[in-house]
Amino acid sequence: MSGGTVLLILKLTGAPGVTVAGAHVPLRSRRLALLAYLALEGEQSRARLAALLFPALDPEEGRARLRLDLHRALHSPLRVGLVADGERVSLVGECDVWRFRQALAAGDWAGALGVWRGPLLEDVTFDDAPALQEWLEARRAGLALDVTRALHGRMGVHDGDGQPDAALEVQRALLAHQPLSEAACDALTRRLARMGRRAEALEEQARFRARFVEALGLEPLLEHRLAPDGAGGPGVGAAPEAGGTVPRGGLTRPPLVGREGLWQQLSDWHAAPGGPALLLLGEGGVGKSRLAGAFAEHVGGRTLTLRGAEAAQDVPFGALLTALRDAGTERLGTLEPRVLAALAEVLPEVNVPRAAGRAGRGALEGVSEARLLDALAAALRAAAAGADLLLLDDLHWLDPSSVRVLVQAERQLRGGGPRLLATARPGELQRHLPLARWLNDLERAGRLDRLEVAPLSEVSVLRLIRLLSGSARATGFARALHGLSGGNPYALLAFVQGLVSRGHLETGGPDGWTLHLDLADLAGELPSTLRGVLLHTLRSRGEDVVRVLEAAALRGLQFEPDAAVAGSGLDGAAGAAALALAAEHRWTLPLPDGRARLEHDLLRQALLDDLAPDRAREVHLRLARHLDRLQVKGLQAVPPAERARHWEGAGERTIAGPLWLQAAEAAGALWAHREALHALERALACTPGAADRLALHRQRGRHWQALAQLGAWRDELDAADTLQREARVPGEDLRLALERTHLLIREGELEAALALTEAWAEGEPGPERGLLQHERGSVLLELGRHAQAHAVLTAALAEAEPGSLLAANLHTTLAAVAYEQRDAPGGLQHAARAAETFHALGRVQGLVAAHVNASDLHLLAGDRDAARSALEVALGHALASQQFRLIQHTLLGLVDVTRGQGDAAAGLRYATQGLEAAEREEHPSGIAAFTAALAEFRSGRGAQDAERHPSTETPT
Repeated sequence: MSGGTVLLILKLTGAPGVTVAGAHVPLRSRRLALLAYLALEGEQSRARLAALLFPALDPEEGRARLRLDLHRALHSPLRVGLVADGERVSLVGECDVWRFRQALAAGDWAGALGVWRGPLLEDVTFDDAPALQEWLEARRAGLALDVTRALHGRMGVHDGDGQPDAALEVQRALLAHQPLSEAACDALTRRLARMGRRAEALEEQARFRARFVEALGLEPLLEHRLAPDGAGGPGVGAAPEAGGTVPRGGLTRPPLVGREGLWQQLSDWHAAPGGPALLLLGEGGVGKSRLAGAFAEHVGGRTLTLRGAEAAQDVPFGALLTALRDAGTERLGTLEPRVLAALAEVLPEVNVPRAAGRAGRGALEGVSEARLLDALAAALRAAAAGADLLLLDDLHWLDPSSVRVLVQAERQLRGGGPRLLATARPGELQRHLPLARWLNDLERAGRLDRLEVAPLSEVSVLRLIRLLSGSARATGFARALHGLSGGNPYALLAFVQGLVSRGHLETGGPDGWTLHLDLADLAGELPSTLRGVLLHTLRSRGEDVVRVLEAAALRGLQFEPDAAVAGSGLDGAAGAAALALAAEHRWTLPLPDGRARLEHDLLRQALLDDLAPDRAREVHLRLARHLDRLQVKGLQAVPPAERARHWEGAGERTIAGPLWLQAAEAAGALWAHREALHALERALACTPGAADRLALHRQRGRHWQALAQLGAWRDELDAADTLQREARVPGEDLRLALERTHLLIREGELEAALALTEAWAEGEPGPERGLLQHERGSVLLELGRHAQAHAVLTAALAEAEPGSLLAANLHTTLAAVAYEQRDAPGGLQHAARAAETFHALGRVQGLVAAHVNASDLHLLAGDRDAARSALEVALGHALASQQFRLIQHTLLGLVDVTRGQGDAAAGLRYATQGLEAAEREEHPSGIAAFTAALAEFRSGRGAQDAERHPSTETPT
């Protein structure tokens, strides 16, 4: 509190407000939060305040927002009490909570209660700032206990002074402060009965019972029982269950309490077939997965589960492949042989018919990106056939490639197949941009509903504790636990386990739980954080349990038991015993494939946060060596990303770097660009040499190119340019010029691309210079400078290796130049050479382009039949590739050719085929084009039929 005249007065109890020099100052929610936090927590750093008030922003943006808010506040009436001194921010003035605490510390009960106006920041919430809301709820609970203490103190003073009526009023205030406390009700009715006011006591009990039943759905158990005048037997206080006892539950699998409304919404959702998918959203530990799993069990039937894992996000299709294996690969036996052949590229245990396997790996039948995604989507549909639910647990941690398959499969499962139920943390979803965009698209289309899973209310916590403990009371205990946990079920049960492990709570007695601790001392007897409570509980079972679970946590939420033992450093018997003990307490849960999973990510995070850096390096090293041994002996195929992560964690970056590069190349081979980008980012962190780092930046650029993220591609090239200026790596100038040219072309900067290639018009022949000249010729063609394009491309072809991919591309572009120069014979020669070379190389996309070029050139020569034949050959290859873009382009060409031939029947066939493909891909422009063509051909066919079968009637 400041000395002298107090100008700023802050009221935080009841309805909050602030006055400056006697005038009320209106406050927005965020500024009220700032003042309240400073008042109750004292001087704070800007970094702490920014993280608390702006959790959705990155640290720099958060600090900028805080800086702006402080600037505005310091230019408002609040400047008399708000102090921003460099990095530190504080508050001076007067606050009702300060006065309340001072009076309480002095034993001035009347003074404390005279200041108190109601709950802390009454009716205020900070839903968009979870940490701030958690802080507010904890402070509310703590100050509520202080008010109870003050009321008891004040009542004791009145009793000591012989003022029964005044004591009675405080007793009533105590029940108003704890409206569901049976103990408070008992104390009031006993006092009334002693004062001879039995009728009032009966009224109080009746009001309490009505309030209690409405809130909890249970009858209260009151020790002070009053029968109505003239009635026999007990009055209020019947047992909550017919048998006279509260049903008991287990701490490892507690009953679902406080979720009745959510359960009804889930039931209504499931009862409406063909409805939208449902996404359960909530913070970690709030019970989303538990609710979804319990509902799946209730529904019965089969549930196919895809479960995301934070440590497995770098493994392409990892979550999907695990789900397919768990479902049993025999379910995939109904798939077409060609689909199985593509699927075997990522799921080797699939049984592929021998002939299909050979065809699937032939020169022109290689697995393309589209075919692989189609095969995986088909596999997901097959595995989900007959299932009631497709559960996507921890959706926010699914690897990006599994999400791509889900996007495709969801369209095809729509209206049939299992209902889609998912769980996710809202904050994590925002970091997974492709996933967030897909969910937003689904919601906008009416195909997704979101349902929030909130923390338990104080009333629900009371019901849960009563069911678990077998006690019909426990009101104060439940309130204290709610204050400590914020209503988070996982945290609440962890606090209970912490009390058990410290010997403060007995749960095995025949009469229910027994607490050997005053409620006022509850918070002080437990560690102040959930992490501390969890770790203390684990350590109560021995350090071996902690060591083996530390290794499991570093391995991931899901782990192999033998890896956990190896990483712990324990011998086999001790490690197995520790794992068995952990499983007995359900800290680990078995998985169908023989692995296990930690019971919750919050437990995993607690273990990781407590792990000292030196200890973490030791465990990572043991895990890395263990996984390498499995790989060398052929006992287990361990993805290189997983081995790299442990070698990097062990501090062995020279080993980790090449493994990250392997992981990137493996991901790139599966078109898993985002996984490849992450692996390359880790490889950069492990790679010191400028030449290697430069190559990694170029490689990352190509993946950004594939994702059409041109800005990120440019950033990678800029980083590579900087390295090249510093290190002057031989040959890199040309490579970077080639990459920059590609980027400029994609950006539509053709003149800039042409200018860049001019510097490389002369020089030593070679593949990279040939590629650059090809790009130069393509740009000249696009700019309409056909003669120059022909000269550049012809010179490059003379230097190119015959039969190479570069030669094939040069022939293709020369065919396009010949078309523009109206040279059909010359163009057809180039198209034929391109097709021959692409065929030999097994390049389907190039082969389609060559035949489409040939078709255009045949049309130029006036030969529609040859043009149609070339397009039909192109269509066969496009269909084999299963790439929609190629299929659509070729079918549109066939529609045009058949239109020119007047062949309405063939045109109808091709337009129908195109419309089916466009609808399957949900491609609006393709749908529109093929729909218009169908209408045209139907009209034309009708006219042709009329000519062939004229009416016999002659109009008059």
